[in-house]
Amino acid sequence: MAGKVFISDIKEGDEVEGIFLADNVFKRTAKNKRIYLKLHLSDKSGVIESVAWDEAMEKNPDCSRLKAGDFISLAGQGRMNRYTNKVEIVIRSEEHTSELQS
Repeated sequence: MAGKVFISDIKEGDEVEGIFLADNVFKRTAKNKRIYLKLHLSDKSGVIESVAWDEAMEKNPDCSRLKAGDFISLAGQGRMNRYTNKVEIVIRSEEHTSELQS
């Protein structure tokens, strides 16, 4: 997706790059005992779930320090969550940023 990406516009298969607010950050353990993050991200258009699997966390060590209230710049892809049947962002890379850009 080119230009500013709004959460309400993200669809399955979309490449997503943008800055979002992390409303909630949960550290979880998968069945294979690997750690991953589940996040609720927001912008002025809405809220979306997002996941940073263990591979993304290994490539982006700052990922494990994310907390609610942080702004993050991320690259990922819109994917359908097979359990919720809702689109979520699967994060490939992320970094903290100080503010949301308009």
